[in-house]
Amino acid sequence: MPRSKPTVVLVHGAWHDESCWSEVQRSLAAEHLLSSVPVHLPSTDPESSPGHPSGGPRGRPALPGFADDVAAVIQTLEATPGPVTLCGHGYAGMVISEAGNHPRVNRLVYLSAYCPVQGQRISDLLCALGPWGGAPPIRDSGDGRMWFSRRAAPRRLYGDLPVDVARRLADRLLPSSSVIHDARATAPAWRNTVTTFVHGRRDRVMAVRRSLLTAQRVLQSHLAAGRPETTTLTLAGGHCLFYSQPQRVAEILARGR
Repeated sequence: MPRSKPTVVLVHGAWHDESCWSEVQRSLAAEHLLSSVPVHLPSTDPESSPGHPSGGPRGRPALPGFADDVAAVIQTLEATPGPVTLCGHGYAGMVISEAGNHPRVNRLVYLSAYCPVQGQRISDLLCALGPWGGAPPIRDSGDGRMWFSRRAAPRRLYGDLPVDVARRLADRLLPSSSVIHDARATAPAWRNTVTTFVHGRRDRVMAVRRSLLTAQRVLQSHLAAGRPETTTLTLAGGHCLFYSQPQRVAEILARGR
């Protein structure tokens, strides 16, 4: 009996929403005949989310955070039949590392994404970038939300796109909950799952050399434990490869590993 094709579940990172995957989804459907499902993370544009009844700063309602994002992905996985390739971008590397323990996930794809070890936070990973990349230009609104600098975004996020396109995309950026940077990974799924790392050589958010060292760490862990393999791919692009190289990203997602 032929093995069923996986469904690709796509998880956006901070400051973006699920619409960022539209061209990748189009290519997956047209060229690779694969179904795909984008997930909206509650921590994105939290002003329009219901949040929680208490626990926010100075009595304000707490905004959705990491646990809510993981729950949203797991809810999608529960509703998705058959095997799943789970892909996360940027911050969503933290999310898929947690949600990827779901039994339907048979492959993780980190697309310019953070990959934590147990107990690590995004803030730890940002500090670890040090002189190789430096923390991205983030502005805290003082109300539990943070923004990526729209002035810096065309170069830092979309530097491999035409200037007019980059500026238009920068104008569409959304706020994210500040608390996502302080959540800790508990049981990263990459330890037991086939894993693919995709990096952009011109990424000005992730420090590429640091990212490659992270991938090497995962590979060594897999080899030592005799567990599934790890693949590392570097593309000639920037941080948001779903915009600049959607067909190439779709091709990688369509692979079996």
